[in-house]
Amino acid sequence: MTNPVRRELSLWADFNSMDAGRRIKASLRFAPSAELPTIGEWIRLHDDEGNAVMGQVEEIEGLVVHARPEMATWSFSELSLDQPFVGPLAFRVDKQQDVVRTQ
Repeated sequence: MTNPVRRELSLWADFNSMDAGRRIKASLRFAPSAELPTIGEWIRLHDDEGNAVMGQVEEIEGLVVHARPEMATWSFSELSLDQPFVGPLAFRVDKQQDVVRTQ
C-alpha cells in the first residue's frame, strides 16, 4: 500500500479567505519547496497566529492553492509567531486528533 502523504507541505493561508466553495486560499509565495503540490494532495495550512488545519488541494492558480479544509484537524494556538518564545505556553504540546478520511 502506498503512503498517501508523499511529503509534508505547509503553506501560509488566510483563514478568512474562504471562496464561494468553502475552500481556503493558500500562498505558494513562501513555500518551502519549488515543487508544486498536486490536485488531491493533503497539505498543512497555517497562519501567523499559530492556527493550522489539513486541507486537500482542489485547484492551483498561479501562486494560489485552493484547498478544502478538513475541520476535524483544526488546531489553534494562543501563541502568535510575532511574540517572543517565553514562558511555558511556547513549549506546550497537545495531542492532535487522529484524522479519519472517508471516500
